[in-house]
Amino acid sequence: FGKHISIYPNPVRDNLFVNVEDGNYEVYIYNYLGKQIFKEHFTTINSFNLNDLKKGVCLLYYWCGDE
Repeated sequence: FGKHISIYPNPVRDNLFVNVEDGNYEVYIYNYLGKQIFKEHFTTINSFNLNDLKKGVCLLYYWCGDE
């Protein structure tokens, strides 16, 4: 393990920021029913515009392909 990640802000208004060490990552967001509503591949510092998502409680999951 050992990769550092920062995810902010919480709650998200417009953009979700994810800061990570170099690598191959994917971020997934699921709604409260467990349906995947967002998926994106990235490698370093990234910003994701989430304006199109409905307001509500979501679960964020990230995966590092280097481990």
